[in-house]
Amino acid sequence: AALSLAVLESLAGYGFKFKEREVREGLPMVSWPGRLEHFQKDGFDYLLDGAHNPAGIEALQGALEEDFSYDRLICVWASMNDKDISGTLLRFVDKCATMIFTRPEHERSALPEELRQALPEEDRARALCVEEVPAALEAAQSSAEKGDLICIAGSLYLVGYARRFLLGDIVNQ
Repeated sequence: AALSLAVLESLAGYGFKFKEREVREGLPMVSWPGRLEHFQKDGFDYLLDGAHNPAGIEALQGALEEDFSYDRLICVWASMNDKDISGTLLRFVDKCATMIFTRPEHERSALPEELRQALPEEDRARALCVEEVPAALEAAQSSAEKGDLICIAGSLYLVGYARRFLLGDIVNQ
């Protein structure tokens, strides 16, 4: 939103005209699939977020605190093995009642057990390792109760795969 407003402001300097009312009406209609994308499906409350770096995790945490209400956070998490796992996962694990580690089909994907081992020992008891993404989503649904939020994050590959699995291809929306 900030980038869009900056572009409009810059274009105004070149004579481009727009109405403030149109901007105010248009901004809420912007959709960025996989970025703080909230939806309900089959009685479950989902949040997809491509948070895969420390700045993304910080934004996700802020949104979870300010924009969402839920009883427990059930997290399905994957990461590429070349990402800052400790800078992301360890900053997020305290928010989660259950962590379900999985692995999208990609050669750079970290193994679920590697992610679990990256947790402090006291957090490992509430973490599950589920190799395939569809099975991880089913495990999240099995863990979730009414009022819980299933958050799928940590890897853009995971978010894209989970989104297709849960909602279908973006072009079909």
